[in-house]
Amino acid sequence: MRFDFRKLSKFARYSIALCLSVLLLGVIYWQFLPEKYDLHVGQVSQYDIVATHSLVDYNATRLKAIAEASAISPIFARSEEMSAKSLAKLDDYLSQIYQYRLPVWQGFAQVSGEKLKDTLSDALADFKNTFPENSEEGAKPDTDAALPANGEKDKDKAADKDNANDKDADKDSDSKSQAAPAKKSEPAKIKEKVKEKVEASYPHKATLQKLADKINDYSRDRNVYVSRASATLLAEAEPSVFMSLVIELRTVAKSIMSQDLNKEKLDITITHKCSKLVETVKSYADLYGVGAPILRSLLAPNLRYDAEATKEARTTVYERAMKNPVQIHRGTRIVNYNDVISESQYENLKQLGLLVQESTPNYQYLLILLCMYIVCLGMSIIYLNGPLSDYNAGRGSNFILIASAVMVILAALYTSKLSASLIPIPFFVLIAVVYFSAGDALFLSLDLVIFLSILSKNTVSHFVVYTFATLIMILIMSFSKQKVNYLLLIVASTLAMLLGAAVYVVFENQTLLEACRIIALCVLNGLLSSLLAVGIIPLLDFTFAAVSPMRLVALAQPDAPLMKRLFMEALGTYQHSMMVANLAESAAEAVGANTLLCRVGAYYHDIGKLEQPLMFTENQDDYNPHDDLQPESSYKIITRHVAMGQKIARRYRLPQALINIIKQHHGTTVLFYFYKKAEKEHEKLHLVPVNKDDWRYPWESPTSKEAAIIMLADSLEAAMKSTGYRTSKEVEELSRKILHDKNSQDQLINSGLSYHDVEKILAAFTRVYAGVFKERVKYPDVSKN
Repeated sequence: MRFDFRKLSKFARYSIALCLSVLLLGVIYWQFLPEKYDLHVGQVSQYDIVATHSLVDYNATRLKAIAEASAISPIFARSEEMSAKSLAKLDDYLSQIYQYRLPVWQGFAQVSGEKLKDTLSDALADFKNTFPENSEEGAKPDTDAALPANGEKDKDKAADKDNANDKDADKDSDSKSQAAPAKKSEPAKIKEKVKEKVEASYPHKATLQKLADKINDYSRDRNVYVSRASATLLAEAEPSVFMSLVIELRTVAKSIMSQDLNKEKLDITITHKCSKLVETVKSYADLYGVGAPILRSLLAPNLRYDAEATKEARTTVYERAMKNPVQIHRGTRIVNYNDVISESQYENLKQLGLLVQESTPNYQYLLILLCMYIVCLGMSIIYLNGPLSDYNAGRGSNFILIASAVMVILAALYTSKLSASLIPIPFFVLIAVVYFSAGDALFLSLDLVIFLSILSKNTVSHFVVYTFATLIMILIMSFSKQKVNYLLLIVASTLAMLLGAAVYVVFENQTLLEACRIIALCVLNGLLSSLLAVGIIPLLDFTFAAVSPMRLVALAQPDAPLMKRLFMEALGTYQHSMMVANLAESAAEAVGANTLLCRVGAYYHDIGKLEQPLMFTENQDDYNPHDDLQPESSYKIITRHVAMGQKIARRYRLPQALINIIKQHHGTTVLFYFYKKAEKEHEKLHLVPVNKDDWRYPWESPTSKEAAIIMLADSLEAAMKSTGYRTSKEVEELSRKILHDKNSQDQLINSGLSYHDVEKILAAFTRVYAGVFKERVKYPDVSKN
């Protein structure tokens, strides 16, 4: 026998709600309070201790900040002093080489028309004055074009002079005769003398070898790693070529030292710059190749350790790490068995309030539990005073509920390891709301929440989030007139989980990052659970022939198979069912019954007439087959439509709730028309009087509000068709007559309808027919005009 919570007195219901609330409060408080431990720093722990809520590990945060700050590499800045020192070493080296070359190449320079300065600095100053656009800070000179080959410069000067003399001689030859052709001209002799003088002034090979030795020895003393061949090239280079090399090396050196250089980058830069320089001066590639080893030997990295910048960078990283503290999440083990309690562990235990010596009243937990108690009690009072819907959902729905609970429990075994916020309790709540009344859904859902809360170690987040979310979902769906609104299911589930998570993070004093994580997980859980519930409901309906709003809406469509058959094969029954549906829906709304179930039940309550539609008056024209049949035969045909209706319903896999309505819409009432007909025939033939009980429908009286409403609506609509009444007063009198007849046959005893409900139903019937009786004004006959 199904327990009917509504049949209890109001005091009994409030007492049960209060006791249940206190019981829930006691269970949760028992699980809420963490165990206290008598531990000190340096003591060996005899327990495995986990964090009862999330907290900040300040010691670990400080150590992490120190580690991150220490990981910052030292900062080096470019030093102008170090760059200048390297350039000065290069200048000293080149100046000394210049001084070694000066006495060797002085005579050659004078014969060639050049004048060597006493020092390299004077020579460089003279070069800047002569070629300001090609100074070291300016553009690089075209060395191949500026520097001739050995002796070429002087020879070209002599050649130019000879050409000028030759032109003068040619002019004289026009006016003079060629008396002495074999005799050489005077300019040619001068040219030969100049050439001989230049060649005579070129340093001897032995002198150049000594110069190369001196340069090589000096380079080795200064740790300049140039080869003997390179020293020879430096010694044998003509003055103008050597000056070009000096200028290019100083320009390249300044360019290199203007960058931030460590040892590795310095070597790479020297190699790159010198390679480009050699490619530019192809005529003197060997000589210019000496530049790379000279620069590598004399130039040094120009980066100096910047203590202030390094300290500032490490301080910034340390402060940033301290602002992003290390979180210890709920359920994390903070002390292992046989651990020696450290200062860090002691501080964590102190923060969690798990130390006996640091024990203080936990007002936060007490406030949470008090709020839960008020919410539970308030929601219970609102729910118990609201309209309730109670109908037999059938064994299929019961199995669905059990299967859903098992699914949630099994899923919780895995999802709770990730987070307690991911247990799919909203899925079970929605399934319960769809297939059962709000009261059943509330109690069953809370039972599951309590069960999972006791099993879970994360009792706080688990119970606070899911209890609050369950109550919000049940409240929203209780005030919804149609469970068919699946968008409302999704919104209710998501919103309820959001509010539950918000309550939890506020009272648990979570950090912003942890609060966002919990809220996001709860919203995701609510959304996915609702989508899964909406998606699986049609499969459950088809598999278990259960009743859900989605299934009822599908069955109510005009193109549903049985609806089309009624319309095509039994049009009178179809119209009768439409009117019964209007009456039943209006009455169901008046007494708080399931309006959608009443309408769809009315559509299908007479589908058994599809077997023999012409045996029922609403489908007949002028001929009634029952006029030619015995009352007993007619009784069997008429009562058989209930059995055939159940058979057709099972064939089309209709929900059990609709099968119950088909079975109960006539109850065990007497088929009065054929009973009276048989009684008259028996009296006429002087037969044994008929037994009234033999003319009853052989089924059962209504066991739900919905079935009782359809019984009354069906009887009233049939009577209205037979009587032809057209006024509201007549409708009310006929309705009360039918109600009296049903009551006299004890048809409404198990329906759950009260006298107050019956009065609302009769008023709803009258209101519907009042609308049907309204007529329009009579329009004039247009054809007569």
